[in-house]
Amino acid sequence: TDSLELLAAETKSVTIVSDSNDSIASSEPCKWAAAELERVLTEQQIRVGRANTVAAAPAGDFCVLIASAASPAAGSLLQAAGVKALDRPEALAVVFGAKQSGKPVVLATGTDTRGVMYAVLEVVDRVLCSDSVSAALNTTDAVVEAPANKLRSINRCFQSDLEDTPWFEDKEMWSAYLTMLATHRFNMFNLSMGLAYDYPQKVFDSYTYFTYPFFVKVPGYD
Repeated sequence: TDSLELLAAETKSVTIVSDSNDSIASSEPCKWAAAELERVLTEQQIRVGRANTVAAAPAGDFCVLIASAASPAAGSLLQAAGVKALDRPEALAVVFGAKQSGKPVVLATGTDTRGVMYAVLEVVDRVLCSDSVSAALNTTDAVVEAPANKLRSINRCFQSDLEDTPWFEDKEMWSAYLTMLATHRFNMFNLSMGLAYDYPQKVFDSYTYFTYPFFVKVPGYD
């Protein structure tokens, strides 16, 4: 109850907590996701700090704890929330309404690097889709998910130099596009260069064939 009362107040300051000794939480994908969270919160006029532990965060701050499910910090909050241990690849959990060291906490956790990254991006997505940061974080329903499919891939095809060169060379597009794919739990991306024709006759745009046959030697084929 005390935690929810703190959450109900307008959130103005958030500390992102990630233990440098947690090899998963401190991995590059999770650090990137944490940076996305910081960027989105800052755009919402929220002061964002960083800390290794919730106890080290300033008094009165709301904390987002990024931790692997096997870590002691995550384990105690999962147990208190009644969330069972996650044991599937890329599984994630986001626990709202928690409290630690007298501070309100949202736990973003998972079984592995991708799971933790997805959990952090779930928090990011909720902030973006809510009326306020307080509304995004002020809930008691935990999110527990595990992928139904091992591979979740999407293809983007370069087919025309006139139509596709502008987006292909747009670095800002790629940053936003790949972030969107990660946010929506895609774990594989396929960039195809060319059209799927298997014959060269009477094809006016055959200049943009799939390129791999020209770069990869296949035994028995010239």
